[in-house]
Amino acid sequence: LRYLLWIAALLTPRPPALMVLNEPETSLHPDLLPALSRLMTKFAEETQLWVISHDRVLIDGLKKQNDCNHIELDKEMGETFAHDQDLFDVPAWRLDKKLANELSYWKKIATMTVAEKMFTREYNRLQDALGGSLHHLIDQYELQRLGHPYYNTNSGGGEGHLEVAKNIYYSSKNLAHMVLSLKPFGCMPSAQSDGAQAAVVEQYKDMIFLPIETSGEGEVNAHSRVQMALGSARVKAKEEFKSVLSKTGKSLEDLKTYVENHPEMKKPMYQVPVAEGIVGTAANFVLHISDLMDGKIATA
Repeated sequence: LRYLLWIAALLTPRPPALMVLNEPETSLHPDLLPALSRLMTKFAEETQLWVISHDRVLIDGLKKQNDCNHIELDKEMGETFAHDQDLFDVPAWRLDKKLANELSYWKKIATMTVAEKMFTREYNRLQDALGGSLHHLIDQYELQRLGHPYYNTNSGGGEGHLEVAKNIYYSSKNLAHMVLSLKPFGCMPSAQSDGAQAAVVEQYKDMIFLPIETSGEGEVNAHSRVQMALGSARVKAKEEFKSVLSKTGKSLEDLKTYVENHPEMKKPMYQVPVAEGIVGTAANFVLHISDLMDGKIATA
């Protein structure tokens, strides 16, 4: 069982920046130690690993790797010291090692940056080809900046800060009347983000945010909460629609007649421009038709 726990820890898909293992050989059969050393070696390729061990088999297995920095400790008269080393035998820093680590680090950063830009470009090209009905990918660093005051982004173990940040982003950028966070299960980062949302909603008075955890809520209760929130969102959307329609000075029948005479506007992929400060698609469509009727926008 202990060996299975070590396997789970060393094969984690999200390794920490540093892992320290103290006497991992404890309670393990000696025949398992060579395999354990190979697991540790593979794990150390992705992150920094420190191992404190008294077992010669495990130590010898780790020492076979070129990148293993081995320090053997001795004790004399109650004093612990590094075996065969004193203050002046080995320099405090291996500059060649440090340079190699720096080059490896920046190579990974450059690779991730290029991959991120390529993915973003291809995604945005795809959504543009589909008529631009979706917004472009959000800059993750902007989300980090938005969420950090409410949920510290250095808190590991989840993506709770993104839930907070996306709520702020969609509301402050006028992209949605309501934000629904649907989660299949509950966890500590999720609970923390839900708590942080209380401060967010207090700051953004017009925000409608609803978190739903499907495993923790009954179907009827979840459905009821969603319907209540949607009711509030519908009211906001209708008020916005009426306000925009009145500003155009046109009747709804006039707009419908114009659309009937221009069937290309009925296509599902027809791109409706988004006006600043207007959230709803219907309200934006009204403004767009009005501008076309007034000749403010040239028709193809």
